[in-house]
Amino acid sequence: MSKKEIDKTKNLIDRIKPRRMIYPILIGLGAVGYMFWDNFDPAIFDVVEFTGQAVIWISVAIIFMVIRDLGYIIRLRILTDNDLSWRQSFR
Repeated sequence: MSKKEIDKTKNLIDRIKPRRMIYPILIGLGAVGYMFWDNFDPAIFDVVEFTGQAVIWISVAIIFMVIRDLGYIIRLRILTDNDLSWRQSFR
């Protein structure tokens, strides 16, 4: 990246203000909280049984999520021609 591109990126980052993000976050959390409060029924959890098979499939899902994330990390390294370190790609 050239110095001009870096300065432009820093200028864009400086324009982002956290106070502009607070209202959308609060509205979203409020909507999700209301939906949980309105539709929550503890009796539904009596139907769920954690058997050995359920634990196996939950573990498989977690393994696939880890593989997906590793794929994204490798993809970032390749797309940046290894300009990003592994740690930067992870972040």
